[in-house]
Amino acid sequence: MTTSSKVNNTSDSYLNMLYENRKKPKAWMWTGKHLRLSADAIYARYLESKDWLEQHSMSSQKYAFEFSQDFADKNDNEMMKHLENLHILQPYFFLEACALENAIKAILISKNPDFVPDTKNKFATHNLNELFKKAEISLGKFQQNLLDRLSDSIYGAGRYPYPLKRECFQYKPVPDGGVLLAGYYKEGDHELIDALWAILVTKWYRYLEQTKNRDA
Repeated sequence: MTTSSKVNNTSDSYLNMLYENRKKPKAWMWTGKHLRLSADAIYARYLESKDWLEQHSMSSQKYAFEFSQDFADKNDNEMMKHLENLHILQPYFFLEACALENAIKAILISKNPDFVPDTKNKFATHNLNELFKKAEISLGKFQQNLLDRLSDSIYGAGRYPYPLKRECFQYKPVPDGGVLLAGYYKEGDHELIDALWAILVTKWYRYLEQTKNRDA
């Protein structure tokens, strides 16, 4: 067997192993946790810059809006860095959405080994509310609204300057009054996401305990 053939066989084996991971709940949960670590790092950077601007008597919302117009030509690297960081909430929100999607699919696979998210079936969706319903997790209206906006983030609002479908580019009502652009972060979402993760982690450890007892 030539060196090239050995490399190809090794590569094929590794790729096959990765492909089979789609059936393993642990692979989905680990991916979800890693995405969340990345999201938390971005959120920490946002809070750091928000605090810096407030300490310098600047209105975060006002300066975020005026950044591109009034500050682009100013030679204040520290200020520029913190002003730019006010715009990283959307990437943060997108990663949180992807993290929750992976985690809830890990729960679904743990309950039903036949669940294969990469096939074009009823489970192949980014709609987080649908996935939580399939996992039989009951949620309140604030959590449902959050999952609705997180899903919109996955479908486009978190990845592109605007959603690719015009019908997705709209304002939607929020439970405490007012409206918010689809797929956008709202103050207090971080704490709601923490609560959702607490639910999923509880279910996950219950699954691990059952697996441990079954394999004992």
